[in-house]
Amino acid sequence: MTSLAKRNKQKNKEYSKKASSRAGGKRSISQKRLVVFLISFFLIYFILGEIINLLDLSFLTNALASFSASVVGGVALGNLVILGEGSKFVVSNMCTGLVSASILAAVVFSLRKPNMKKKVALFVLGTILLMLINIPRIILVLLAAKAGFDAEMVHMATWFLMSAAILLIWYVGTKAWAKVEDFGELI
Repeated sequence: MTSLAKRNKQKNKEYSKKASSRAGGKRSISQKRLVVFLISFFLIYFILGEIINLLDLSFLTNALASFSASVVGGVALGNLVILGEGSKFVVSNMCTGLVSASILAAVVFSLRKPNMKKKVALFVLGTILLMLINIPRIILVLLAAKAGFDAEMVHMATWFLMSAAILLIWYVGTKAWAKVEDFGELI
């Protein structure tokens, strides 16, 4: 092998090492950002979840129970909905739509973009929308119970639909309204 070929081979090795260390550095930054996102997400979600559990939201749970009961032909006593067949359902703090809002908050506020003003607006508008979507969800669970279906199964299925609504609100709000094009920039 000529000395020129040896030097080129050595330069190629050095270049490969530099390129792989740079790629590794970028990967480390991405991993660090991902860890920061995950820690932020779970802290926000769990803290808000505990606050929701601890607050007295009887004004909201009673209103949801009363409205839902009136729609399905049941009776509401506080946050308890009694259906004609003797089925009873409690509308708890976890049924208010605020848990969905806490997930939305965790996603929105854990990401680097958009700016804080747009994050707050996206969260507030998204929360209003989620709480409005939650009302028919409660009614659907009660109607399913009244019709003899497994209300718990309907409850779980509608929770998955709410999860899809959370992601859709975040995606549309972030992409269209907040004008974020490259989702790789978010973490």
